Amino acid sequence: MSAKDNRGPGRADFAVRLGRVSGTVVLIGRSIGRKATYEWNYSLDGKHWTSVEPTHDAETTISGLAAPARYSFRFRARGAGGLGAWSRVITVLVV
Repeated sequence: MSAKDNRGPGRADFAVRLGRVSGTVVLIGRSIGRKATYEWNYSLDGKHWTSVEPTHDAETTISGLAAPARYSFRFRARGAGGLGAWSRVITVLVV
């Protein structure tokens, strides 16, 4: 007999939600600890990336984006083990 894991899927490493205000998104990364720093980027073409202010929280809000437009987002974390790789890129239609 085997036991079924009822917890469901784990939390994603990176997620993007549309904000409540037009041109706003909320980026949510997986936390790696209290002393970590998180870097956030966005792009309109997937080639030229714009950095936003790094945070100590695994979540940030970006506002003032042109809408409607497709934006790509990514993040990476810097912890005790050094700088991590960029996350997968998530592209959303910002409205």
